[in-house]
Amino acid sequence: MKEDVFCDNQDRVRGKNPQHAVIIAPGAIGDCILTLPLAQFLKEKIGIGSVDMIAKSEYTDFYPGRTCINLVRSIDTIEMHRLFMDRNKFEVEQFDPLVMAFSKYDWVISFLGEKGSDFEANLIYTVFCSRGAEVCSLQVREIRESNGCWRSSMVEQLICNQQVA
Repeated sequence: MKEDVFCDNQDRVRGKNPQHAVIIAPGAIGDCILTLPLAQFLKEKIGIGSVDMIAKSEYTDFYPGRTCINLVRSIDTIEMHRLFMDRNKFEVEQFDPLVMAFSKYDWVISFLGEKGSDFEANLIYTVFCSRGAEVCSLQVREIRESNGCWRSSMVEQLICNQQVA
């Protein structure tokens, strides 16, 4: 059976074999459910051992044990609003709770913020304060406008448009 190939970066991504990923999904229950194929892809095709989700806990508390999501962290317990600051004024300190929130992840995939935005720049900076990791911003608008299926669109964005650690 021939494996799907989405772009030339797929072999490089697969070679890194990260162990922990987190998906930041700030939307309502429907958007959170639509991210589950992405989590499944991360585990099955890239070999990630654990996929967590940062989301509204009232929509996703039931995920662990019933889906491929291992842990749900409430988005309300993390100071995500700080990531929207102007990138030139953004600061984190040693052992900052924001840095610690992302310190265990080899992959951070966000549906929050736009590509090239202050949020994305600050998220990358925050993650890299504790470790080198793959940080990727996926755009729900691009996924919704795609003519193909949601899973293919998310995976294509993930593999082809990721930030290189």
